[in-house]
Amino acid sequence: MAKKTKAKKIKTLKSVKVTGNGAGRAAQLTTPQNSARTKWLSGLVLAGGLAVFLLLPRWWQLIGLLAIVFIGHREWQRLAQRTKNPFRWFLIGFFYILASSIAAVYLLSLHPLWFLQVVLIVVATDSAGYIVGKKWGRHKLAPTISPGKTWEGAFGGLALVNLVIYVSAITFHAALRDHLVMAMLSGWVIAVASIFGDLFESYFKRQAGVKDSGNFIPGHGGILDRIDGQLLAMLVAAAVAAAMG
Repeated sequence: MAKKTKAKKIKTLKSVKVTGNGAGRAAQLTTPQNSARTKWLSGLVLAGGLAVFLLLPRWWQLIGLLAIVFIGHREWQRLAQRTKNPFRWFLIGFFYILASSIAAVYLLSLHPLWFLQVVLIVVATDSAGYIVGKKWGRHKLAPTISPGKTWEGAFGGLALVNLVIYVSAITFHAALRDHLVMAMLSGWVIAVASIFGDLFESYFKRQAGVKDSGNFIPGHGGILDRIDGQLLAMLVAAAVAAAMG
């Protein structure tokens, strides 16, 4: 009887050991290095997709936008159901995403380069905000909503926006050259809008009790996680473009 009990314990220990090794291998597959690699690869795919999108005929661009809007709206609807006021958040998301989509179509109708410029401004603001904030950030921008955002990162984003607009003006976007100062000031306004758009969605996700809006894009989360800053930026950019004629 004692021998059987001892044999049973040894078998159990071996089982635990095998399970532990399996968990270790699983953990190795999700290391920060692999996660970063996935994020970079997804980013390259997104950049390539944007390039193709801008080269497509207008109708195909509209179809692409409709697909993004549909997925984004579905993600918003799913998160809204997790909040204390699902109907209110549903309505906010419906009109917010709809208005941003109309603004994006308006910018595309002016010229695809205007749409591209807004995307570049938001990407520059977000990227520089993350890098500068992580290295030199000391003062939190909105600690209760998005603890990772800092004032230093925000100013770093604005600085990079100026560089992006200047490089755009001397390379592919000649229309900016004659109004470079105004373009940079407008770029700052759009960049600030993208920061507020990012914070707004962060607040919404906190209300829903989630970190990401979904897992549609590996390493990046959902569609809303990628266009959070773009939504409000497109609205403001369209307003600026309309005001400037």
